[in-house]
Amino acid sequence: MNTNGTSTSTRGAPAAYYGWVRRQTRSETAVIQGTTSLRQLPYRTLRDKAYRGDREAAYTLGEMILDGNEAILQDMDTASREKHAFTHLMKAAEAGHAAAMWRVGVCHHWGVGGKYDVGLAAQWYRKAAEAGNSKGAFEYSKLLDAGNGVEKKPEN
Repeated sequence: MNTNGTSTSTRGAPAAYYGWVRRQTRSETAVIQGTTSLRQLPYRTLRDKAYRGDREAAYTLGEMILDGNEAILQDMDTASREKHAFTHLMKAAEAGHAAAMWRVGVCHHWGVGGKYDVGLAAQWYRKAAEAGNSKGAFEYSKLLDAGNGVEKKPEN
């Protein structure tokens, strides 16, 4: 403190001190600086970023919920958790996130978070493959070979 009662500290922006902008948490700052991953953000921060349209946050949130890493959602039954996760994954996939496209395909393939539909799974695997996701390409090629949900690959 200086003689007029104001702080001379350089920590934080003056605008944030007066409430004009929301200050970033330490974990958000670390993500921006590249020193940590989105998985280390608090659930509420990640959820807010996902709802604001951040496709990477939506994908990460969906993955974390499916993996069972979110203690906040532990009181939900499995079906509700899967639907909640699927919603975030679908949002990311529709925004063009290649890994989310593959994961949505997996969800359709196994009936996670919705109905079992191999045809829809094949569509999402194909979209993921076209977006450059190798797992999507692999799963789509397996379905093509088996003719499961898609027209069977012709024999040479």
